[in-house]
Amino acid sequence: MTDQPDEIESMLRDAGIRVTSQRRTVIAALVQSHDHPSAEDVYARAKLADNRVSFATVYRALATHVQAGFCFLY
Repeated sequence: MTDQPDEIESMLRDAGIRVTSQRRTVIAALVQSHDHPSAEDVYARAKLADNRVSFATVYRALATHVQAGFCFLY
C-alpha cells in the first residue's frame, strides 16, 4: 500500500469507490500505522481523529479496501 493518502484516495476513486470523510479518516489511520493493525486498532486510531466513526464504518471501509486490493487481510 502506498503511504500517500492522496494517492490512495485517487486509486479508490478510479476503482469507483466514493471517498467519504470517514473513509479518509480510516485511510489516515492506516497510513500512520507502522505495524499491522487489526480492525480494532484502526477503529481506536480513527476514533481519536473523528469521534463520529463507528466500528461498523471502519470494518466496512477496510473490507472495501481489501476487496479493491489496496490493503491486505492477515
